[in-house]
Amino acid sequence: MPISKSSFSNQKHYVTLSVEQYLNGVIKGILINGDEPEGRECVGFLDFIRQMEQIFEEQGVPVAAVNKRVLAVENPAEAAAERSLGRRNGRLATFVIQVQYRQNASWQGRIVHKETKEKYVFRSFRQLMNQICSVLEHKPPAAAVTSESAYMELLVQDLTRCLADQSHSGNYLEIQNVYQSSLFCRYRYNGNSTLFGIRLKFHANASWQGMLYWKKKHREITFRSFLELILLISQMAGNDITDEDPAAPVLV
Repeated sequence: MPISKSSFSNQKHYVTLSVEQYLNGVIKGILINGDEPEGRECVGFLDFIRQMEQIFEEQGVPVAAVNKRVLAVENPAEAAAERSLGRRNGRLATFVIQVQYRQNASWQGRIVHKETKEKYVFRSFRQLMNQICSVLEHKPPAAAVTSESAYMELLVQDLTRCLADQSHSGNYLEIQNVYQSSLFCRYRYNGNSTLFGIRLKFHANASWQGMLYWKKKHREITFRSFLELILLISQMAGNDITDEDPAAPVLV
């Protein structure tokens, strides 16, 4: 939602996202922390989430209000080659983002579209992502919905924006079945493949809440936000765990 008066000039902690390319829901640009002279390449919303979370941990703020929820033990991944790029405005758009809080397993803060000076507040990562996409697509943000079928359509759209990152690393999201309040998907990530199901239970705090089912390990875990859902799915896809491993208990 837009806000009429806001200034980032006296704020220490902010991030600039300069968008150079936007194709099929995949952003590509430069992410710059504060007043640093150089930024790092950012491709896709999953990459955006990871880099932002890393910035939060390095700065120590904003402090997460709840503990991180983990579905499986994460293997240490090899660091991807980082490409430093000079500070500049994006070819398509430039956004100045301040995450002020990390409550409800998500982000809350303010965003400014630098070229038009339009300012908005966001109550979740999902709301931030959709505001960025609405600017890049030259469309107004989606209107509020109430039907379960409309919720599922929006969830599929949100998942595709975050996980279908074909232009960068061959990541691939396949929606296999969609029901009234649940769906089943296959996700390929960096050569790994995982099957999972999602059951929506609530829509609160401008985000989704429900259950995530990992078919390979027969495990379930609740997710408290769309941001947490994406991080849990990326954990599943990034873990090299064989089918011979003993079954783990169900998490609630």
